[in-house]
Order: sequence, then C-alpha cells, then structure tokens
Amino acid sequence: LAPSALFRERSNVEIYYEVRGARTGAAYRHQIAVLRAEDEASGKRPLVALSFDELAAEPVIRSRRVVRLDRLKRGTYVVEVRVTGPNGPVQVRRRTIQLVGD
Repeated sequence: LAPSALFRERSNVEIYYEVRGARTGAAYRHQIAVLRAEDEASGKRPLVALSFDELAAEPVIRSRRVVRLDRLKRGTYVVEVRVTGPNGPVQVRRRTIQLVGD
C-alpha cells in the first residue's frame, strides 16, 4: 500500500506484495479483503473481497492489484492480504487505512 494510510472516499487502493520462497509451478491462492476495523476480530464478512489462484513462475511471486473502495463510506478499515501455499501454509498481512471525505 501507499506510505500514507489516508485515502479519499470513492478511490482505489493499489496493493503490491511479494511472496518469497514460492515453489516454481505450484499453485498459490491469493485473497484480498477490506473489513471495517471494528469487524476485524468478529469474523464478519468483508465489505470488499477478491480472490484468485496463481501458479508460481519463479521463487518470488510479485503481485499488483487494485481494490475499488467506491462503495465504502468514511471510516477506518483493515485491508487484509492472505496467501495460501500448495500444502496449506498461510501468510497474512493487514494494514489499517482511513477513508476521508473530499
């Protein structure tokens, strides 16, 4: 994510992440979710979610995604990136962001 945690309402968030130590040719499941900060621990469904499978072309997977926040109102949210390896190991990273008005 960008160095700043502030984003304007109706904007997009560009996400870049790397997965190191990937097994070439193995399938990895990527899941990106946006939750209200207060819902993070409760297990509630994400407000925005996307997922995809990708075969590792090399030991480092480099991924760029754009997440649309155009339906979210001002407030504090958590962006979560979850990558599941071919044998089930999961890596999760979270970042808190703030949506502000125009």
